[in-house]
Formats: sequence, C-alpha cells, structure tokens
Amino acid sequence: MTSGNKCFYALSGLLGSKILSKKSKERLYMVLARPVTMYACETWPTTQGDENRLAIMERKFLWKIYGPKRNEDQTYEIRSNRELQELFGKPDIIAEIRHKRLRWHGYVLRAKSIANAVLRWTPQGRRLIGRPKQRWMDKNKKELNQLGIENITEAAMN
Repeated sequence: MTSGNKCFYALSGLLGSKILSKKSKERLYMVLARPVTMYACETWPTTQGDENRLAIMERKFLWKIYGPKRNEDQTYEIRSNRELQELFGKPDIIAEIRHKRLRWHGYVLRAKSIANAVLRWTPQGRRLIGRPKQRWMDKNKKELNQLGIENITEAAMN
C-alpha cells in the first residue's frame, strides 16, 4: 500500500492534467499503479483492514482521474464511490486480488513441488496464546466457501 501511495503522488501531476484524456489516465492507473500496488498479492492473507486501505487507495486514484461532477447550474459536486466504480467499469482491486489468490492456490495444489508439500504440512506442537494469525490457506477456504465450493482439491483439478 505504501508503494501504491508513492505511485499516486508520482502520477498525480499527470492524473490531474487537463491535457490527457480520461482513457489515458485510466490506462496509466491500470498499467503503472495497479501492478505496483498488487505486486505478489497472490501470497497475501489480507485482513479486512488491508482491503479497506486498498479500496481507499483505488478510490483516491479514481477521484483524481474523474474529478468532480459538474451540474447543470454550473456547480460542482463530489462523485460518490458507486459512481466512480461505474465510470471505471472494471473490477475493483479487491476482486482482482481475490481472483489472483485463488488462481495461485489452484496452481500450487496442481503442482508437484515443494510449495504443495509446504501447503499440506501441519506443524506439530502448541500454538501461542492469543488470537491466531490470519493464514493464507484459511482466507482461501473462506472465499471458496462463499463461492459454494466445498472440496478445494477437486475444484483445483478441474
């Protein structure tokens, strides 16, 4: 998220420019900023707070690209988040991260590699006291259950 904010401030001059079209600004966001922000997102066990911060960062880019809405009486109004997403017309960053994470999960399950062995390994011993850390596998199971997929291995093989 830090890299996404750095990218935002580096591109803010271009995103606020009246010379570039909105389509060009969208392309700058999709080609430069989003990949920088989502680098290695397949391995993130994101929490709700992480997802909120990513969504805020994406809306910051979209506000800069689309700007305020001009009314008929020559007044300006801030666009709502829903309006921004409709204007953008592409899946939001959270959906993209979920898609990449589940795709990577299927790849690891199908592969005959050390990553598959590590994924299936269960450590021995006792857990530390307190709330368990958010784990990548648990996050994937939760998302697959929301999609109605119960058997993860069978779904990965299809």
